Amino acid sequence: MTMAAADQPASTVEEPRADTGAYGMLALLWLLYSLAFVDRYILGMLVDPIKAHLGISDFQVSLILGPAFAICYALATFPAGWAADRFQRRKVAFVGVTLWSIASMCAGLVSSFAALFIARVCVGVGEAGLSPTAYAMIADRFPRSQLTTASAIFQTGIKAGSAAALGVGGILLAVATDIGHLDFFAFRLEPWQMVMVWVGLPGLLFGPLLFLVTEPERKTREVGNAAALKPFLIAHRRLLIPVMLGFSLASICSSATMAWVPTYIGRKFGWSPLHYGAVLSGLSLMGALVLVLKSTIVDWLFARGIRDIHVRFYCWVLAVSVPVSVCMFFVDEIYVFFGMMAFLQVAMISYSVYATASLSLITPHALRGRVTALFLLIINVAGSGLGALLVGALTDYVFRDPQKLGMSLALTMGIAMPGALAALWYSLAEWRKVIPATAAKSAT
Repeated sequence: MTMAAADQPASTVEEPRADTGAYGMLALLWLLYSLAFVDRYILGMLVDPIKAHLGISDFQVSLILGPAFAICYALATFPAGWAADRFQRRKVAFVGVTLWSIASMCAGLVSSFAALFIARVCVGVGEAGLSPTAYAMIADRFPRSQLTTASAIFQTGIKAGSAAALGVGGILLAVATDIGHLDFFAFRLEPWQMVMVWVGLPGLLFGPLLFLVTEPERKTREVGNAAALKPFLIAHRRLLIPVMLGFSLASICSSATMAWVPTYIGRKFGWSPLHYGAVLSGLSLMGALVLVLKSTIVDWLFARGIRDIHVRFYCWVLAVSVPVSVCMFFVDEIYVFFGMMAFLQVAMISYSVYATASLSLITPHALRGRVTALFLLIINVAGSGLGALLVGALTDYVFRDPQKLGMSLALTMGIAMPGALAALWYSLAEWRKVIPATAAKSAT
């Protein structure tokens, strides 16, 4: 019996199911990933208190919300991936968690724009250490038959963290405001500084739990020819350029919205973070739930022969989202605004699932890691780096009025979103050529 099993081809031998330890590791990685997004998005609720305390402008705030974090996060991802390939992944992840947690706490102790900028740079570098190590650990701990589900569970940490940043962040700010001031060693903390210190603490508490996780044994992976990447990019440039441009513009819209809508609600409607935080948190979680339904619809249509459906479906979504994204910043009723924001959360803000799925259809297995990393680098620099920055620059240097923040958001969305639609729609003709060719090559 043993001999017969040994003689079977590897593809026919059933892989063992993931054990309890694998799910415990996944739960801890999910928790840390959620905390990363709390630290990433919490500043969006603290813009006006930060401006008042540090005496800075919307443009300077946009530098902190965007480039300070995003560009350093994107650039640090590759060194973090290199470290994850050479050292224990749990140690690399622990260093990243510890760095961003301490940096978040330090962001609450600063008294100048430069110091806050540096602190956010360190948050970005620290958070870059988690994603590549976590995905590698999950891939090595879960069998292939369960890997997609495990990765999807891990990715829900994005929405959970952003929802917590909005919901819990509002509560923390309200508590801190009631306290007024807090003496922390030699520092006298303002309410917004208390919040930053508090959100940094959980990472320091939960990060050491990584050493209770068994380091997964590294599986043998297909190694691609490094020289094959450039010919692939050149051969598919007519497809990849408009696709990356389109999704980068969509990322600008998403990042601008996440960074500035909380401040806009406070300035336009006079709502406090305690009140609008709970609403925005609920909308974010609703978007996560509907994303599963949309993905099911896309898979269903793809199975029925619409091979460009991942991009085509998102084009449909963008087409109906353009008027909503502009008009929402001219309504005077808060609940109408929330309704339109809910539509955007459900429709267009979660774009990455379409992007990564579409690219995987045409990318050889040996190149998928590098092509995906390149794509994420581009959209992180373009979206998270430029989205918040453009809005702050328009508010300070074009409209010259903090109360015109809505005009800045509407202009950014009104240009970037139609641009994304045009670029992605242009790519559809090339998709229809490339997908059948790729399928034929795979079949042979």
